[in-house]
Amino acid sequence: MELSNSKKKDGSGRKFRNLLTALKSHIALLDNRLKKDECSDNPCRNGATCIDLYNKFMCICPSHFEGETCENRVNECSIYQGTPAGCQNNASCILNADGFHCVCQQGFHGALCQLRATACEFSLDLCGPAGHCIPTQPDPETNEVGTN
Repeated sequence: MELSNSKKKDGSGRKFRNLLTALKSHIALLDNRLKKDECSDNPCRNGATCIDLYNKFMCICPSHFEGETCENRVNECSIYQGTPAGCQNNASCILNADGFHCVCQQGFHGALCQLRATACEFSLDLCGPAGHCIPTQPDPETNEVGTN
């Protein structure tokens, strides 16, 4: 069979050219879509990394953020409330740039306010340099801790 540019009487040459033109058009459209960078408008927020995908994007969120564009701050105070990973002993939980911190009630300390404070811990000169400080149980009325 010989290929030529000659016109066929049945119109198959014209149909083939039209099909080839449509195919070229679709390839050009697909090429443009593949070249489009969905991350070029910086859709990800709060320092997230944008990953360009076909006809869409994906954000890799930094710690403490979530959502399609990392627009939502994760509330660790709510997530950890009432668990061993959250603030203890009626401490107040405050969100900050690094996550959260706990504001302890009087008589408690530690990152999560999990430690009961004693006078011995905070007063080195209470018993003198050779003394031995022994904390007593907290007063049930005031929750104050004394020393012996």
